[in-house]
Amino acid sequence: MVGYVHENSILHEVQPYMVSANRQTADSLPEMHKSLLEQAAPRFWKKAQKTDTCWLWIAGVSSNGYGSFCLNGRTMAAHRIAWELLRGAIPDGLTIDHLCRNRICVNPTHMELVTSKENTLRGFNPTAINARKTKCLRGHSLSGENLYMHCGGRACRTCRREQDREWKREWRRVRRLQRGH
Repeated sequence: MVGYVHENSILHEVQPYMVSANRQTADSLPEMHKSLLEQAAPRFWKKAQKTDTCWLWIAGVSSNGYGSFCLNGRTMAAHRIAWELLRGAIPDGLTIDHLCRNRICVNPTHMELVTSKENTLRGFNPTAINARKTKCLRGHSLSGENLYMHCGGRACRTCRREQDREWKREWRRVRRLQRGH
């Protein structure tokens, strides 16, 4: 399936990447959805502005910063439409990651199909930032024997031991004061 990109009143042909045998293709899209996509393609590409790097979505943008496009009365993410037009169906269990980190980019070469977990870990949210940490706040390694799981997160065993010692010292001091020693 060949896609087209609208640029300065000229339609440019865009070849999709080669789909491996284990990936769904445009042919595996439901026939009705495929037909709607093909009919909406010229309208869709008029809303994309091709730059040297990204293809910027210049129409509606959702509250979370992604381009949005109305297809058959249903608002859909513009980058997902671009993917389906040029690369085919998005398999169940996978989502699109913007490799360029530009949420309004609809250039499929800037996108990759990944699991939701992988997409989250590639981002800049607290979960991703903490997952990339190799040392605790005091500089101890967060790996091997020094790493343990606490309340669903990673924790430093060395820091925990130091906190326990400090708590016991303070507890003993308070107990001595209470006894009058």
